[in-house]
Amino acid sequence: MTFLLLLLALFSGLFSAGTTNDNSQTKARDTERKNDINSMYQKIEEHYNDFGEYPTERELVQQHDTKLPGLDPDALIDPYGDLIQSGEYSYTPSSCTAIGCEKYILSARLEDGSNYTKDSLN
Repeated sequence: MTFLLLLLALFSGLFSAGTTNDNSQTKARDTERKNDINSMYQKIEEHYNDFGEYPTERELVQQHDTKLPGLDPDALIDPYGDLIQSGEYSYTPSSCTAIGCEKYILSARLEDGSNYTKDSLN
């Protein structure tokens, strides 16, 4: 009987340790997502302050080094290694012309299925 209780306690401990580890990894990935979105948001708003328009989708993805100087290129890559627009991160500009856009929505899909979203200030 004592052996059975000991075995049950061991399995219970292993299961709860795995759950705790999964929760901490989930929180870490969501924190990374939020930090990436906040970094992009800050640089996109700086671009607007300097030029009076927001970058187009192509400019954000392909010309981020010149359009958003100082942005860590890793901020455009989600925790699973997918580049913005092809993974969990999205940038949706609106009211665009050939030179820029008037508004945008920037978001990341979190582990619980909800979205962490930032809208343009202007």
